[in-house]
Amino acid sequence: MDFDITADGVSALADSITALAAAAAAFQGIRSLNAWRKEALGRRRFEVAEDVLASFYRAQEILSFVRSPFISAGELTDEEGVDKSLTSNSDYVPLRRLHDQAEFFTSLRAKKQIFAALFGKENVGPFDEINRILNEIQTGVEMLVWFRKGGVPKRTEPDHETYLAARRTVTRPLKDADDQIAPRIAKAVEEIERLCTPEIQSRMKKSRLRFW
Repeated sequence: MDFDITADGVSALADSITALAAAAAAFQGIRSLNAWRKEALGRRRFEVAEDVLASFYRAQEILSFVRSPFISAGELTDEEGVDKSLTSNSDYVPLRRLHDQAEFFTSLRAKKQIFAALFGKENVGPFDEINRILNEIQTGVEMLVWFRKGGVPKRTEPDHETYLAARRTVTRPLKDADDQIAPRIAKAVEEIERLCTPEIQSRMKKSRLRFW
């Protein structure tokens, strides 16, 4: 069988080959771009997970110190912008400790938005819980200071239970069983561990595989 090869046929074939090559290159380019995006997202999720998990561990340590019943003499000294009658009040110390860590907790709150973008808004509960606890401690300190000014209520007085509740929130009880704040902090940390640890371990495993 004879085939007539014409200039138009050769040109059409060349155009087809060029089009196929261009399509293949475009397809490969899209695949490479998607792979790069996936890698970049995975790296970013790892970085955020590692940072947030470390921050929650740090928050747990700070809040444990903030609620420590042991107070040093240096924590009852004057503080700029605060009335001396307040700084000399031992009930004010937990709030003073929080003020010293204000920058850290501001940073932690900012990380909530980034975490929500990468891990989902439905998973920011631990951030909200830590913030609630901070507010409860602050409110508790204000109540204790107020009670101190008016006199600590006696057992027979109506405000006695309110005073004790504020005391248990602000200061770690000597018996762990009486502490209602520490378990909430621990639960928030555990939830962050559940969300972040698999991401960190997966990334570390991939890094080891690439290394070997």
